[in-house]
Parts: sequence; C-alpha cells; structure tokens
Amino acid sequence: MDIIGVAGNMPEQEPVLRAIKPEGATGPLFPGREKGMRVTLRRAWVQTCKRAGLAREVTLKGKRRTITRYKPMLRIHDLRHIFASYMLSEGASLSTVGKLLGHTQAATTERYAHLLDKPQRDATNAFGRIYANAKAERAANGAGQGK
Repeated sequence: MDIIGVAGNMPEQEPVLRAIKPEGATGPLFPGREKGMRVTLRRAWVQTCKRAGLAREVTLKGKRRTITRYKPMLRIHDLRHIFASYMLSEGASLSTVGKLLGHTQAATTERYAHLLDKPQRDATNAFGRIYANAKAERAANGAGQGK
C-alpha cells in the first residue's frame, strides 16, 4: 500500500513523503509500540487533534474519579475529503481524483461533483460580464440604432 492507501506506486509521492517523514527516517510512517506498524491511529489522531486545538474535552464520571477524554472534531476520513476538495478546486478531473483516492467506481467519486459548481458559476458570471460589456460598447458606438 502507498501513502494514500492504493496499491502500487502513485506519481509524485516522494514530495508528499518528504513533507511527512523526516529525511533519513526508516521504518513505518506510523510506528507501533512493537516492531512494525500501528494497528490503529486512534490515539495518535486524538493527540494530534488535541495539540492542534481540534478536539473537545469530554468529562466522564468514573467509579472512583472523573475522567477527562478528548473527542476529535475532525475525522481522519475528513482529510480525504479535504484532499479531494483541493484537487478539484485546482482543476483536477473527477476521474483523476477518483484514481488518487482509490475509487474503483466513478459513482463513488461523484459525491465530490458539487465542488465543481463554483468554477461553473464563475464561468457563467464571466460570460455575463463579457456580454454586458459588449452590449454597453455596442450601445456606446450606436451600432444598435435603427434595427
């Protein structure tokens, strides 16, 4: 598996890995207590969210004392959605984003299609400005008179 969770080598992974993993580091990206990788990222994710101010404090009453836990306000899966959002906003196609996310069905990636609405609105608004400018220019030149 690669960094995104898709089997095989994806293009341009090296810059991403260099940003996440210190140079010269060896072994798993998320090492476990024993040799090998972590089985789950739950604890590491909670700690990361807590440090970033993205976890809310939850107080539970235990049998003998009050227990404080932290609940992340951001799920790891949300990072996939953010990744897809940024890729689409930068002009990547749904097909490309779907492949990067490891989707085998186009319908799975289509849930991100709503993110493409803004460029469509921007293009429509640009056409509206072009049309209004052309209409104003035509009126200023008197081209529309007598017809």
